[in-house]
Amino acid sequence: MPIPRGDEIFLDGTPVSGVNEVQRITITGNPTGGTFTLTWNGQTTAAMFFNAMATQVQVALEALSNIGVGEVACAGGQLPTNFVEVAFQNRLGGLDQPQMTASSAGLTGGTTPTVTITTPTAGVRGSYRGAAFGAILLDLIDGIIYEQTSTSAATPTWSELELD
Repeated sequence: MPIPRGDEIFLDGTPVSGVNEVQRITITGNPTGGTFTLTWNGQTTAAMFFNAMATQVQVALEALSNIGVGEVACAGGQLPTNFVEVAFQNRLGGLDQPQMTASSAGLTGGTTPTVTITTPTAGVRGSYRGAAFGAILLDLIDGIIYEQTSTSAATPTWSELELD
């Protein structure tokens, strides 16, 4: 079997595939009104209503100049009944990200409403982040050949090749 053609060849140890970080937004205390904000890496979003949908959270985060459109994907139900998960992707994918913080000061009603941020999936920087689809990596220690099989160079996936 011929070795797949890639744009780059790397020689190093066993590669690590990239993992996109996911941070979870939860609101407790049963607020009945008001707003909250999120801060990431020094920039704060516009105020969002206590019952924001995941798409509204995504738009607010993408409006930050240090995030931008397409760099996060938000999923989940409507706050405060459900949580919203923020997955960092593309240029922000495959990296350990700073923890978001939140301000609950604008929330009203309920019992001491609070916005909490947790990280159910920590980001992991992939080996040779930026390697093109089809790039080949040779593990000189174990003699294994890997191919970068992700279409995202920001989050490479290294798949072991079986040669006959």
